Amino acid sequence: MSTRGRTITPIEQAAQIPVNDPLQLAAPIALATEHLGIGITASTSFEHPYTFARRLSTADHHTKGRVGWNIVTSYLESGAKNIGQGGPSPAR
Repeated sequence: MSTRGRTITPIEQAAQIPVNDPLQLAAPIALATEHLGIGITASTSFEHPYTFARRLSTADHHTKGRVGWNIVTSYLESGAKNIGQGGPSPAR
């Protein structure tokens, strides 16, 4: 029996799960640890630079400089639609 189209399939396949904002976990992780750097992966495709910089700066302050940013770009059409775009920009 095919599992395509079922809502449980992405969870079973671990595809894009979890989809929470990892930046929100930086401060609690820093409070619970002493010598751990916290790396956050965040896309530049769908983040406004000013508001993202403020959020990252706040996380950096709360973690006493232990947060880092893994810069990526996004490819999912659903991410673009979420912010009112038709889809990711084509590669040039």
